[in-house]
Amino acid sequence: MMRSASNPVTTSTKSAVSCALVEGPAAPGWIMPWLHRDESRKPASRISHDVELTVADAWTFAQVRMRDVAHASRPQFEAAVSAAYAQLAAALRQGRHQQPVRFWNYVPRLLDPADDADANRNRYMVFNAARHQALEQWFATADIQPRLVAASAVDAHSDDLVVHVLAGGERPQAIENPRQRPAYRYSPTYGPIPPSFARGSLIIGDAAFGSPMLLTAGTASVVGEETRHDNDLPGQLHETELNLTALVAAAMPPGGATSDAMKRFKHIRAYFSRPDDRHILQAKLPDMFPHASAIELMPAVLCRPGLVVEIEGIADLGAVQP
Repeated sequence: MMRSASNPVTTSTKSAVSCALVEGPAAPGWIMPWLHRDESRKPASRISHDVELTVADAWTFAQVRMRDVAHASRPQFEAAVSAAYAQLAAALRQGRHQQPVRFWNYVPRLLDPADDADANRNRYMVFNAARHQALEQWFATADIQPRLVAASAVDAHSDDLVVHVLAGGERPQAIENPRQRPAYRYSPTYGPIPPSFARGSLIIGDAAFGSPMLLTAGTASVVGEETRHDNDLPGQLHETELNLTALVAAAMPPGGATSDAMKRFKHIRAYFSRPDDRHILQAKLPDMFPHASAIELMPAVLCRPGLVVEIEGIADLGAVQP
């Protein structure tokens, strides 16, 4: 963490891992090794319409790309979001892994005005409304809140709308952060339809890991529903650490140790909006996540003006190695 007089930091032994720069709407680097970890069962990839599937024994990873959406009109953009989710849902229904576990959304021109007629509504708000409607269709219910899973939405500087989903055979347990209002309960300040995601997805039944795993949503410097530390990287890193710590604590079984939350993260991705912050993050994130085996940095526009960093990861809720 960056040190400041007002922000206490977590002290730790520095990890040897380096931070890799990832550009474009790429899947997190841990996905394919996770699917390939059982060498006796090789995942098979196939293309169905616009959807690419990678199917392993316990999981399916699906991705869809809707091309040249950046300059689409509002109705065209809404239709692209709906089509992307509909195609993912249809593809997963054909296999044995039909339960979404984690979504990644790469939305072009995320903070641009939705259209000339409504300068107060940006494309992220339009995306949220279209995603909500698409999930109602996916889950065949208007009450989608119990079905929500961890997700992120950033602009990865691509003209294409890209959506990734990791799916399994069982529904994960949704985890919320007590420091934050659930995103699906945000006030109209952040759009007429709030974002449809949970703060974390808890996976309990994956025997390959031997312990529960928490997949966190994109986590930023938000308390309640308000942004904290506008455009202040040290302050936002500190607040994000508090949020990730609280999220891990909320996911831990009763009696589990929560003082070592940051040591539980095995894979990290940080999205950052200002190019000059890259080298600061490369220096600070290995200290912040001392047991991470991989840390990725992706340049991106984040979902709110004033946010400069957003972090997601996988936390092992079993025993922590010294």
